Amino acid sequence: MNDAKNGPGDKFLSNLNHWNDENFNSLSSTLHIVLDESHPAYTDDKPTIVASVVQWLTSHEPLEYMGTHDHLFIYIPTHDIVLQLVDHYSSDGKALFEIFCVVTNEMDLRRPPFAKYQYIPLLTDAITTECMIRTALNVWSRPAQITTYGDSLVGSRNMLHKADVYEWSRWGNYAESMLRIFERLEGVRGDLGTVVHGSTTSPPIVQPIPPHLNICLTAGVDADCMFGNNRIGGILVQLTRPDPTKPRNERLDELMKQFKTQCTENFTDAISSYDAMRGFDFGKIRDYFSSNVFDITFTSFRFNADVPRLLEGTGGGFCGKIDYPYMYINSFTTTDRSFISYSTNWW
Repeated sequence: MNDAKNGPGDKFLSNLNHWNDENFNSLSSTLHIVLDESHPAYTDDKPTIVASVVQWLTSHEPLEYMGTHDHLFIYIPTHDIVLQLVDHYSSDGKALFEIFCVVTNEMDLRRPPFAKYQYIPLLTDAITTECMIRTALNVWSRPAQITTYGDSLVGSRNMLHKADVYEWSRWGNYAESMLRIFERLEGVRGDLGTVVHGSTTSPPIVQPIPPHLNICLTAGVDADCMFGNNRIGGILVQLTRPDPTKPRNERLDELMKQFKTQCTENFTDAISSYDAMRGFDFGKIRDYFSSNVFDITFTSFRFNADVPRLLEGTGGGFCGKIDYPYMYINSFTTTDRSFISYSTNWW
């Protein structure tokens, strides 16, 4: 859900159709619903509207309300709310960035450059093989830690302001997002943020405190669409739990150092993982790696610009039921704010 000041109106719908035509070459792939003032939702406040719509969506089979469409947008003009349900199987960072621009009515934003994919026989094969062997050995020695999970996903969100955080940087954002999870596992924090949809298992699941967590930090790849629209790679980051007896800022420093070191040393893994997986069914691969290799999948969008219309919202996530331990983090960061969303069935 994104909440934009001075609702986008007809311009939003026009931009939405253009986005669909540019990325999917068919206006029939996207369904948009505009709720008028006679709808019962207009008697509720914004959080109640979002929670009720998401609850309705997750209580029905997608075929019931999607039909033959791949994407769904629900627009509530008077409340300036857009809820979007996008098929991630056919959408990658490029499409998701562009829909962010549509929803916030910031069509002049420019996305950060993605890593360029270029296949060079033998050399690319060798680099990819080394990446896969190294990743397999790392996971064998330090496997995924979370093994129990609840019945459904719970979505929550946080909004961080530049003036309130310890360090305003890429690594600082990553560290803050992850430290909240360790604090939740340690019982220091009662939740990960404001709950948007779902509810924890009753009684709540008590997760063991892991010595480390395996993170898949996703990265967009600049490639053609020969193997589909899901042009995404990932970097394995194995985060050791920072010492809980240290002050919070020192724990953040430790997490920042781990993120920076591993991402800098292994940045080519984003390309190598895309190269290794592009010829396979991405849905099955994602399920396998999410349940056996990674504890958390983390997607971060960072913009070197202000987005004044974006006042409140959820950057993104998944909803429904997943039959294995799952956590997805999505972060949208502008020059002075960061929206962090969590979707998980851990508790």
